[in-house]
Amino acid sequence: MKLTLEKIKKLIKEVLKEEKVPQEVKEKIFAQMKKDKAVPEGQTIDDAKFWEVEKGDRGAVEHNGKYYYGEI
Repeated sequence: MKLTLEKIKKLIKEVLKEEKVPQEVKEKIFAQMKKDKAVPEGQTIDDAKFWEVEKGDRGAVEHNGKYYYGEI
């Protein structure tokens, strides 16, 4: 994959958004994922990715006025 400055900036933004997700939100999203049977056997919360999304995004979880999503 050829990394351009634009791609690098996008990756950095994604990582920064992911780091800002509160642990309690991660746990809430992961619990819902498990309930929906969306977690492969043997996977843990550490294997999931979480990030901030926009209001109205499908599956978003609201916390203190911000919206988050996660997947594995």
